[in-house]
Amino acid sequence: DEHPLAKAPFSSKPHVRVSYYDYQVWFQTIDSNHLTRWEMLRMKMMHEKYFFGRTLLQLPMIGISYGLAHLLVGPPIRRLDGGFREMFMFGTMIYVIMHHWVDKRKVPCRYMDELFTQQSPNGDDLRALTKEYTPELWEDIKAQMSRKGVYVPEPEVE
Repeated sequence: DEHPLAKAPFSSKPHVRVSYYDYQVWFQTIDSNHLTRWEMLRMKMMHEKYFFGRTLLQLPMIGISYGLAHLLVGPPIRRLDGGFREMFMFGTMIYVIMHHWVDKRKVPCRYMDELFTQQSPNGDDLRALTKEYTPELWEDIKAQMSRKGVYVPEPEVE
């Protein structure tokens, strides 16, 4: 059967961009009992994309942060521990800073386009939950959609 929802509108233009952190906060507010099967499938694919994207960034970040810590601490000259304590401390600090920076970078997501441009009543719950629990994210998504020339209906929050 055909879903009543539009495919990614204006697909030649960039998709809505959401950071890993904002997605994680938004995902926890969604009530899956009010989603249609099509929305559940989109949420599952979006969760896989963000989960694996976030996971695959961890290994290079660990290597880079401890490499930078080794450059910062310098070679271990006449130390019994080889400078591992300092390298571990500085490497962990650099990793936390890098992780925060990567977590806040926005990633384009086609599924966000599809979920938020649904016609009423299908997308009303998602839009209302987003506006109520993550208003900054809602304003950002609405602004990105308006730059693309897509009208997103304003939800009524109770």
